[in-house]
Amino acid sequence: MKILIVTTGGTICSTASAENGNKNNVNTGAVLPVLVDEAKNSLKKDLDVSDLSFDIVSPINVLSENMTIEAWNVLLAALRDVDYGKYSGLIILHGTDSLHMTAPLLSVLMRGLECPVILVSGNRIITDPESNAVENFANAVRMINVISINKPENESLESNVFPSDNTYVVYRNMNGISYVHRAALLEECADYSEDFFSAGMIRFEEWIEKETIEGKSVNKIDIEEEVSVEEALDNDHFEGPPLIKKNILLTDDVLYIKPYVGINYNRFSLEEVRCVLHGLYHSSTANAADDSAHSALHLLKRCKDAGIPMYIYPCNKDSYRYVTTKALLEAGAIPLNGGTWNLAYSRLLVANSKKTQEQVR
Repeated sequence: MKILIVTTGGTICSTASAENGNKNNVNTGAVLPVLVDEAKNSLKKDLDVSDLSFDIVSPINVLSENMTIEAWNVLLAALRDVDYGKYSGLIILHGTDSLHMTAPLLSVLMRGLECPVILVSGNRIITDPESNAVENFANAVRMINVISINKPENESLESNVFPSDNTYVVYRNMNGISYVHRAALLEECADYSEDFFSAGMIRFEEWIEKETIEGKSVNKIDIEEEVSVEEALDNDHFEGPPLIKKNILLTDDVLYIKPYVGINYNRFSLEEVRCVLHGLYHSSTANAADDSAHSALHLLKRCKDAGIPMYIYPCNKDSYRYVTTKALLEAGAIPLNGGTWNLAYSRLLVANSKKTQEQVR
């Protein structure tokens, strides 16, 4: 079984040194051999590790809080060139801070690949006794092993083996329980927490049992995830082979705004903005009391005057309860529903992307 490890940096690839004031910083070259060796030792009771091999690519190495659109494009260019037929699966090492952003983006772009893609993080550096990095990595290998055993032979890239989703996150929370998440639905860690949650998350052992015995894994659980972007979607971006094989270049012109008491929309520049994604409160509402600078209606008018579509999320146009939502919809806001805000953001990024990667080579 051959697995491709793609490193992007993060805590899982970091060490703490005196020269950094004993604070964490990326040191992939020193960490990766130790991580792989310790994971292999853990796997010996489950797998024949003599048959396990890894290739490694390191397109970017950053702490994930420093992730940028430019760094994403470098990562996507590297993933585009992978010969996926050579591997049983991919393990992408990533930091926790922006994992909830990269995971849904890759779920959109990697959908339909012939091998599973599993994102792996660590809550602490691997030398910390409380680190979950080695266990998360080892569990990713176990997942790939089970999927590869159950996968029919001679399946092609377009075989529809993963008809809905083949991108996962496996992560042990602080309660000691490991969970498998659909990458598309991963939520951000709460403040002061190192735990990840998602709709439909499943215990790792249960996932293994379902995949091994029933042939039913997380990717087949029926969870609403699709985000409708009807009017503005460039459907050509989402059709055909996996999007990672297309020459897509992301741009930083999707503006995300979260509502809060005291917001002043005149503080936001719309210069070079292609579209706006406006989050809503839990009742699918935002301030729409008047047309003052504190009202989302004010921003919506500015967007319309500039020819910029403004999306509101989460909002089901056929099921809402408040006049404020009604006012936003009647004024031209485009409702998005389902999944998470970060999945909606990812799909808008892809829908508004350019179709060449030449400038990141």
